[in-house]
Amino acid sequence: MIFERSATARVARTVLTAAGLAALLTFTTHGALAFLALWSGRAAEAVRLVRTAQQYGGLGDTGKTRLLVIEGRAYGHLGDQAAAERAVRSALELSTGARDELHDDVGGEFVFLNDRVAMSNATTYLLLSDADGAEEAAESAFSLLAAKPEGQRPLLVTAQAHVDLD
Repeated sequence: MIFERSATARVARTVLTAAGLAALLTFTTHGALAFLALWSGRAAEAVRLVRTAQQYGGLGDTGKTRLLVIEGRAYGHLGDQAAAERAVRSALELSTGARDELHDDVGGEFVFLNDRVAMSNATTYLLLSDADGAEEAAESAFSLLAAKPEGQRPLLVTAQAHVDLD
């Protein structure tokens, strides 16, 4: 059974890479698993999966940023302040202009705009007990959300966050 899964994974990797869908392969096989590991309380595994995903090509800035945000939050759960802050800074500084089909064209669940980055970073700072960092990231998120047309603002998230900060 394990051999069959490994063979299937190798075939999938070959086909998706040949089809120019390396971002789909990278994010779904490692990035999504890192996200799930994080939300399942397995922060060390999330870091390992992010690191594996970062070794593969095909991701644009959005996909790479999303991996860095997952990494930062995982390090926050692990209490590694230096690594968490390094991941947060890297996520904020990443700006090569590189795009990938999954995150930038397909969109949907894979869209990860700067407001979501800021919200996630605020949570990372809270995990690190850094109230100033959390407040700065949250204020950045609110500014980014306020700049969007009203119909594009996530009402539930925005309303809950304002209540939490008041």
